[in-house]
Amino acid sequence: MSNTQIISKKLHVSSASDFIDSVKTDDAYYVFAAKHTQYASGDSPVPVPTDSVQNNFISIYDDMLYGKRVATSDIVPMIPRYDWTSGTTYAMYDDTDSALQTKQFYAISNTGSQYHVYKCLYNDANTASTEEPTGTDNDAFETADGYIWKYMYSANSFIEGKFSTTTHFPVTANTSVTGNAVPGSIEVINVDDGGAGYRNYLLSSFPASPKISDLVYDLGAAASDDNDFYNNCLIKVTSGAAQDEYKVITDYVVESGKYKATLNAAFENTIVTGDTFEIYPHVDIFDTGGRKTINAVARAIVSNASSNAVSTVEVIAPGAGYKAATAVIRPAGAVGVSANASLRPIMSPADGHGAHVENELGANYAGISIEFVQNEGVAPELLTDNDFRQIGLLKNPLFANVEITFSSGNTIGTFVANENVFQYDRKQLAGTVNTASNTTITGNQTVFEDWLTAGDRILITDGSSNWYGNVSSVTSNTQIVIDSNTSFSTDECNIYSINAVSYGIVSSVSSGTIYVANVNVATTTTSTRFVGESSFTTTISDTIKISRGGSTPDVRVTNNFYTFSQLTKLAGTIDDGAFTEDEFVTQDSALTYDQPSARVYAAIEDGATDYLYVTNVRNTFTNNVATGNTSDAQFTVTNKYEGELVPGSGEVVYIENLSPISRSNTQTETVKLILEF
Repeated sequence: MSNTQIISKKLHVSSASDFIDSVKTDDAYYVFAAKHTQYASGDSPVPVPTDSVQNNFISIYDDMLYGKRVATSDIVPMIPRYDWTSGTTYAMYDDTDSALQTKQFYAISNTGSQYHVYKCLYNDANTASTEEPTGTDNDAFETADGYIWKYMYSANSFIEGKFSTTTHFPVTANTSVTGNAVPGSIEVINVDDGGAGYRNYLLSSFPASPKISDLVYDLGAAASDDNDFYNNCLIKVTSGAAQDEYKVITDYVVESGKYKATLNAAFENTIVTGDTFEIYPHVDIFDTGGRKTINAVARAIVSNASSNAVSTVEVIAPGAGYKAATAVIRPAGAVGVSANASLRPIMSPADGHGAHVENELGANYAGISIEFVQNEGVAPELLTDNDFRQIGLLKNPLFANVEITFSSGNTIGTFVANENVFQYDRKQLAGTVNTASNTTITGNQTVFEDWLTAGDRILITDGSSNWYGNVSSVTSNTQIVIDSNTSFSTDECNIYSINAVSYGIVSSVSSGTIYVANVNVATTTTSTRFVGESSFTTTISDTIKISRGGSTPDVRVTNNFYTFSQLTKLAGTIDDGAFTEDEFVTQDSALTYDQPSARVYAAIEDGATDYLYVTNVRNTFTNNVATGNTSDAQFTVTNKYEGELVPGSGEVVYIENLSPISRSNTQTETVKLILEF
């Protein structure tokens, strides 16, 4: 890429957000465990995975053990983790800092039950933070160490425990922060150069009878003797009924023993003798972007220890609507400023601080957290009898075989092998229709022009025969043309508008049951209605179960397809000996290259039938004796059940190599993935 181009951080954040949305709404992602055998070079050191076809397509499916679907509650945006620590100098937000996202410009505060995240708006001229930020107020606030923070959001201890790592932290929505963000606010005005000679400040108290008129007050003898000295300064009351009220001094005159300050507006509350006040130079903020909606107000705090230079600017009101601004101090000539200060307003993000937390904090990471809880309650499919040393993320795999049962009373027609089957919802349309074994459909009291357009899918039924397909054209409110002939001629049929999604391909049919192959659960719905594309058969399912093929199908409850087992399951009898984990098991063959072989994951004795679970299957095991190459144990195979997924289906988008992790029936493994975009 040319060095004159950049890719905005927002694109990376948007990519992470799009990925999270796809996991929650469009696609089916599974975290899987794999590889119970040692790496080719041994388990130490753990090798780095490669992005090759061999590694992430061929061998990974051979080694795959089981997986669990990522639920909507299992994925969140993530940011780099910066815990607040006393003595740390945090970077401050600055709209001109192109490297901001590489710095620690926010901090996470642990209160026990909640973790609060704060953005640093000002770091007290690059000094260390010693006062931990607290609270969840929507306004920016200053701590005793001079830092200014903006509360962004909180994560409770459950979310923190589920997703956080030592390096990354979850982002959660806070509608209060988002809803109260102020576009174009100015929370900080940076002092690039403090200048010198700003003597026009005063910390004092009002004298006796301070009010001369609504707009004129006596400042007392501590004030300057020079006329105009406090012109364009800001007076802020710091005690009494008018505490925190502030006004701009438009004129200052010393006469008749009075030190008269004329204000731009009257105080709302009464000023009395002894009320304290502060006078500092007023900072004029000019809206150079032309979009200001609310004025920002600020004053320059002067340090008498530094030649009366401006040490900081206090923003009293952040205003709104600023896109660009300049800030200046305009003291009267009587002050005798020797060097002008240079100030720079720091502009907020376009929609204000906190409006778009993910973009503002650079959440270009997606965090996934799932648990393999013992055997997930579907024993013994997610076995705990061996270890694993790889985890990964699999997108949109196909389930190899799903058993759907139904009753004849809810079925019209007969499914046929190799037809596509669809899952659908329906809406009955007004009126009835007549069919004539052709493509023209005539309606009775129908309003086709209001309900249908070309390309819509419909279902027509007379209660004993169906037609299912697409509308080719709408001729009128009482006539449509469909894309194939109906197979029956009947008056007063019901017509339904159909919302259908592809479910799979019918592999076999028996009484009250169909077996469907290549099921993509990413497109499945909660509907129990199914229709065959070529037979037009409709039914309502009674049960949906994951099925493994074999002479006797092996089925289990789908659990909404939340888990899968990819182990090959050999059923039969353990005849002799005890198999060793990870050993090769083979069957005799006249040709070496044709010899069936696999790696033993677990051997389980289960009463009348024993099971040998294996991976890395080569060639086809038959109903014959299989022998362990290390143990010499023997197993007579009577049936073979493949893994529940179509091998090679879906996309492996993430692989991580680990040291071996042992499993147990009383153990839960938590898997956390951090994906960077």
